[in-house]
Amino acid sequence: AGAVASGVTRVKPGTYVVIVGKGGEPNQFGENSSFNFNVAYGGGPGGTYLFPAVESNGSTGGAGGNSSSLATNPFVSSSDSFVNNGGGSTGSDFSGGGGGGGAGSPATNAQDDDESRFIGTNGGDGIVSDFLDGTNRYFAAGGGGGGSGILLTGQGGLGGGGSFSSPNGEDGTGSGGLGSNSSFDAQNAGSGGDGLV
Repeated sequence: AGAVASGVTRVKPGTYVVIVGKGGEPNQFGENSSFNFNVAYGGGPGGTYLFPAVESNGSTGGAGGNSSSLATNPFVSSSDSFVNNGGGSTGSDFSGGGGGGGAGSPATNAQDDDESRFIGTNGGDGIVSDFLDGTNRYFAAGGGGGGSGILLTGQGGLGGGGSFSSPNGEDGTGSGGLGSNSSFDAQNAGSGGDGLV
């Protein structure tokens, strides 16, 4: 999921540049969103099968299945930027993909399964804010980790993270997409949701 940047900016009447970042396609970084030099960084992609997730300025994606890797720490750009780790995949035999980190909480690690199943973990929850219309809503949730089938795939975190039935992150929330449920390619992986400024 993308980062959530929070702060107060005093502006005068005039023209300002507003950029709404586009959610990343499978295996790609999400674009940054910004207003008046305040930047919320796009989220990082999850790792592919046997490979860990990569570092990012937004919340990191989950590790690929059977990668024997722990979560990758996101770069925290400022004290007003909310990001978290994606989940690791700690085994190398039958370990599903880790869920993506959410702005409100990290994802948990996937482990080897005794029954030879790939079980993905849930994405981290987004962070709650009422800035949009005074109603509390979750933003920037992590997508679920890839698993072998609908019952073994992780659920997206609260706030629009991708799940098996709806793999793409929800637009306007900056939430992450679902991890691939295929061991060898990006089949059925979801895209990240567009940001919001």
